[in-house]
Amino acid sequence: MKKIIVELLIAVSAITIFSSCGVTKEESGNIKENISSEEEQQSETKNENSDSSKAAGESTDVDNKVVNLEVAAETENINKKIGNAVLSGKYTQLELKTEGYDKIAQVLDSYSQDRKTEVEKNLSDCEDMLGTEDSEDEYMSNIFYESTSNVMKADSNVVSILENVYSYSGGAHPSTWYISYTYDSNTGEELKLGDIVNDKNVLPEIIEKELKKKYPEETFLEPDSLKDDITTIMDQEGQMSEYAEEGDEPQRGLTFTLGSNGLTFYFSNYEIAPYAAGVQEVTLTFDEYPEIVKDEYKAHSENYIIKFDDAVKLENGEELKVDVQTENDYDGKYTISVGDNKGQFEIYGFSNDKYLVHNEGKDFLYIQTVEENDWRHINIFSLDGTPSKVLESNLYFAYDYCPSDPANIRLSSHYDLLSTYEGSRKYHINAAGIPLADSDYDLIDSGIELTLKKDLKAEVRKSADDAQGETETVAAGTKLSFYATNGVYVDLVTEDGRYVRVTPSTESYPHTVNGENEEDIFDGIVYAG
Repeated sequence: MKKIIVELLIAVSAITIFSSCGVTKEESGNIKENISSEEEQQSETKNENSDSSKAAGESTDVDNKVVNLEVAAETENINKKIGNAVLSGKYTQLELKTEGYDKIAQVLDSYSQDRKTEVEKNLSDCEDMLGTEDSEDEYMSNIFYESTSNVMKADSNVVSILENVYSYSGGAHPSTWYISYTYDSNTGEELKLGDIVNDKNVLPEIIEKELKKKYPEETFLEPDSLKDDITTIMDQEGQMSEYAEEGDEPQRGLTFTLGSNGLTFYFSNYEIAPYAAGVQEVTLTFDEYPEIVKDEYKAHSENYIIKFDDAVKLENGEELKVDVQTENDYDGKYTISVGDNKGQFEIYGFSNDKYLVHNEGKDFLYIQTVEENDWRHINIFSLDGTPSKVLESNLYFAYDYCPSDPANIRLSSHYDLLSTYEGSRKYHINAAGIPLADSDYDLIDSGIELTLKKDLKAEVRKSADDAQGETETVAAGTKLSFYATNGVYVDLVTEDGRYVRVTPSTESYPHTVNGENEEDIFDGIVYAG
């Protein structure tokens, strides 16, 4: 089980992850130590203020602000082998941690069960299709159905979720599609698009305009009829598809989520563009389109994170702009401006995502870049006066994750211990704009399974929460799944629920365990590259 606290989770210890900008590992550890007591005092004050001004379950309406809710998520993996084919699945389980919102808590419990059932049913259907014989079709050797739920906004007003499904059951390529769910946090009722906007009929033209502004015209299947295609999708809400089977639900219409700065629309493979064009998304911001969304749904919390393209408006009314010029595929020259204040920086990476972090009354810019082999980094900038770089970190936001609450973010890190995989943990952003870890280890998101080739002497714990285990001999043939790591040790889980701690020696290749080549001990190790 992988506990990931959201507005979600992920990554590696603050002492081991920060680099450059004059911040050493030791200094980053001191940052955390020096700030912790101050943050505890601020947190106590904030909680006292919150308790005195708002009873649980009641939204505040002061300066159009609401209170963030804490949602936790567990990522569950399923792995099966049918003949010579491998079936794998993944789904997200959401749980509300904030007390006083019983109805939305029940909704999230039901939502989580539905996602579990969805993945299990699809894998079961694939299993029936494969049968028990080895398949001669090379395209059927690796079947998967992965459902990832991302909480785009969770506060005392609404909870908005985006489900990303990535599936392959044979054919030329996998498929990706989105499904969205937005709920009233107090009643638990699902909010339809017409509940949130003032007039649905104006949306197709505006969405078409924003899509054509963001993407080249050749992106779309029918550029001249794009508005009509969007209208058709919107009008399908509540109708049964002509391809519907027994038990299928009505179509949901346009896929959308509500965020702190606007309403975002998503288009899956083939909805308006060919597969090669990928998926498309556009945000209608409250600033640019103030009349679209009803006032009660524009409220946002005091602290928030917004993902944006090139510009976004700050609380003080000034505009943050980021201009990027590239001389080649990887060297980027960034001009960051807030009003008349400008800063210029060089950042390595061939693509970027930009996030405005508003926390404790201060603004920060997070820029995530992607390098060769999908290596990602986050560059953090202070926007107080002339923009300045605070930190460069080898932490990063996962591909399918969009942060929304500075107190609950998920950050990822890359590992090469007994295999290649990502680890994740919950972080919070402090008053200086720096993410600090809320736990001592990362939870591993990996479907890799190892099998012992020989007996292994290791520390074994009965529970993941046990501080210390007993030295035992784990028998050859034992199957082990990845659970957690701190970059030094790896915790593996047996089929009967025991936790086996392994500490590989990584001073040279091949890595060793108990003085032996790890490949001589474990079957199933997979390294990237």
